[in-house]
Amino acid sequence: MKRQGWRRVGAVGASLLMLGLACTKLPTAPARVIDFEFEVQDREGTPIADALIVMEPRGPRSPSWDYSARTDDAGHTRFRIPEGVYVSQIYSPDYGPYAYDTLVPEVIVAASAPRFVYRLAGAYVSGEIRGPNGVALSAGEIEMSGYTLDGRDYSYLDHFLTGPTFRLLVPHGTYYITALGGGAPSPYPAVTLRSIPITKDTTMIFQLLGKRVEGVVAGRGGTPIPGASVFASGVDVRVTARTDASGEYFVYVPDGSYRWTVTPGDSSRYILPRHFPGAPLAGPATVNFSLDGAYWSGTVLTEGTGTPQAGKYVIATPWLDPSRAATSRTDNQGAFHLLLETGMEYDLRLRDHPDYGTWAVIRAGVANADSTFTLTWPATPASGAPTFADPR
Repeated sequence: MKRQGWRRVGAVGASLLMLGLACTKLPTAPARVIDFEFEVQDREGTPIADALIVMEPRGPRSPSWDYSARTDDAGHTRFRIPEGVYVSQIYSPDYGPYAYDTLVPEVIVAASAPRFVYRLAGAYVSGEIRGPNGVALSAGEIEMSGYTLDGRDYSYLDHFLTGPTFRLLVPHGTYYITALGGGAPSPYPAVTLRSIPITKDTTMIFQLLGKRVEGVVAGRGGTPIPGASVFASGVDVRVTARTDASGEYFVYVPDGSYRWTVTPGDSSRYILPRHFPGAPLAGPATVNFSLDGAYWSGTVLTEGTGTPQAGKYVIATPWLDPSRAATSRTDNQGAFHLLLETGMEYDLRLRDHPDYGTWAVIRAGVANADSTFTLTWPATPASGAPTFADPR
């Protein structure tokens, strides 16, 4: 009986010992770190350079951060990462001929498997973007967005052409496809195809339509304005062109009525952008734009001392359309100049920077004629009440 009692106590002690071990958090060895190679290829095995690879670890012993690296010219990159299971995201080069984002749900990183090669799958979409004259354009852009066949994964591609033909690799799915010609911005109307199934290699020819409209953008005294943006907006049509060194532009638009917006380039920011209602167009046409108007000039002087303020910004904003502005930076003598649309009322703002921060607000009045101003640069920023200009 005595021995049995000791046996029972011993059994209970053993159980308590096992319970104590079960409740104790035993240390676990960290995952082994290895050199792991990752290679990305297209469908034919051609290496893809400059792709971004993001490795996201999975599992209870995984670190809480991701690993990322870009492929070299051989489509190859190397990670030094712990062994384990990873989800990989492959981001193709910007504006390249591949779907931008590819998910690889499982990549096993182990000393026994130190290299992983992923080959993109899908269908090739190839073809041309042709101008209104039927000739293939050497510059253009293809945008594709849609869903792969499993109905869950979203696919996107944005590719700039580098020649008269394109060849794109996308997952099988259904897409919206937009073709733009002539680069960015495009002087041609875009063509958009909706709900296009892509389940095999496909050839597509995009025909851009429209009649040529050309003209000149000029400023003070008929001086051509280079680098200006000419934007035409109609029903389901948006086209944009930039003027060349002679102030000339061209766009292609279908017959119809358009609203025109002309915005001077960075070198001509002192000129206010203009809106022009357009007469109905039917066939090729010449449409010229004049940005002449009231010429406001003057100097910005320091409050109290009267010394010129160089490198400051004088910004004219129409009261009724604050989305537009003309900006002039003062020279070493504090001089500025602005070319404004007549018949509109303007505020002038004094700033250290062209896009933010205001030191003074000046209620300048209506631009009915050329005017000269002397503006005062205050010692402290305006606190509410505007400072009024004194035109002379």
